[in-house]
Amino acid sequence: MRLLLCLAVAAGSRLVFEQSPGNVTVAGTAMTPPPIVHLVDGAGDLVRLHPPALRVLVQWHVLTYAQQMTGEVETAETETESAIGAAIPAMRSASVPLVNGTANFTGAFVITFARDSLQLAFSLDPPYDGVAQLVTHVRIVAAAPRSIVV
Repeated sequence: MRLLLCLAVAAGSRLVFEQSPGNVTVAGTAMTPPPIVHLVDGAGDLVRLHPPALRVLVQWHVLTYAQQMTGEVETAETETESAIGAAIPAMRSASVPLVNGTANFTGAFVITFARDSLQLAFSLDPPYDGVAQLVTHVRIVAAAPRSIVV
């Protein structure tokens, strides 16, 4: 006889920062502190029992640049024509496993960025109804190269 344990994320659960990324980061340096995200229930308690394959996904927009003059560049949002060097918005992402209700993004992703501010959106992967994205903004101060190592 096998006993199956079915785990799901309860209604009212949400993502919160145990440690939010810094508000200002120098491009090309490690983000201090790195983001650490918790999954908590409606009462604010850490959800330690959850599906084992659950991950936390972070997404952000960057600008990439056309390398060839082929005329067609596909992105997640659209297909456009572009010339060499034209700026093309693109979505980037990274994910880490949720372990006992905690997702630690130390060293988990590198951001190459071409603007002075950045929006990071954290969500469950796979998504669960009722668990909204956790969004934060980071201001980038000039340095070369303009990238963030987290």
